[in-house]
Amino acid sequence: MHITTASKGVILKKKLMLISIPVGVVLLAAAGYLYGIPSLQTNGYKAVQKSDQLSLSTSANAAITAAKQSAFLDQDVTIAQAKNAVKIANDAIGDLESKIRSTEKGLTAFSELPLIANINGGYKTTLGVRSLEVQYVKASKDYLAEFKSVNEYNEKSIPILEMSEQVETISASMQNATTPEDVVAVIDQLIAKLNQASKIAGTLKPAESQKESHEAGVKGLKDMTALLQQMKAAVAALDLDQFMTLAQAFEEKGTSLTKESKALTIKLVEKSKLTQLGDKINALNKQIDTKTTNW
Repeated sequence: MHITTASKGVILKKKLMLISIPVGVVLLAAAGYLYGIPSLQTNGYKAVQKSDQLSLSTSANAAITAAKQSAFLDQDVTIAQAKNAVKIANDAIGDLESKIRSTEKGLTAFSELPLIANINGGYKTTLGVRSLEVQYVKASKDYLAEFKSVNEYNEKSIPILEMSEQVETISASMQNATTPEDVVAVIDQLIAKLNQASKIAGTLKPAESQKESHEAGVKGLKDMTALLQQMKAAVAALDLDQFMTLAQAFEEKGTSLTKESKALTIKLVEKSKLTQLGDKINALNKQIDTKTTNW
């Protein structure tokens, strides 16, 4: 059969159409991968990120504020104030723990598409935000763990604080002692209380933020107990001058420990691990705000 030139043209055109169909499909798929899917993925992440970041950062900021008020208390705090501080901290810790659980997946679960960030600036920004959110969630978890440890220590230290008040009452009763035996009885009560406090302190596990203050407190208890033992020996020897010298040293030691505690509290508020973690959270939050402006 003879095929005319016109017929050949029709056949060629049909073949080209068959070829163009798969090419068109490939181009559409490529366009979807390069622009459509990343856009949908980015918009979906944006919607979740905005609300979840606000929720988590609000809770983290509240925990940081609560920690400044309740984490580091000096020696002259009352028992009621100490118990209230523990409660404030527990409430903040519980809220932060809950917010981390409810927001972590939305802030960090973003499946990166290969190569897209190299040609899509908006997608690259989204990956940058996700990277910061991963760091933010980790920093929040680290802060939570340290704050928990600090507050557990504070809660378990309340009996020592109660004994401190009892020691003050017992010390005041020294004025009513009229015989050496009475004085020794008061000293024995004081020694018993300090030994009891030392025993409790020995069972405590301070957070990294509290190790310095814990060690200072334990040493202070030992020093005070040693002075009481010397005072008892002076009474037994009926050495009134030595007893009065030691009694003055005991009082001065108590005053000195209170001043050291206040100074150390200020230092911990400014430079402890808990404070450093809080500063890291605040810095990351600012970076996220900057990154998401006009995103």
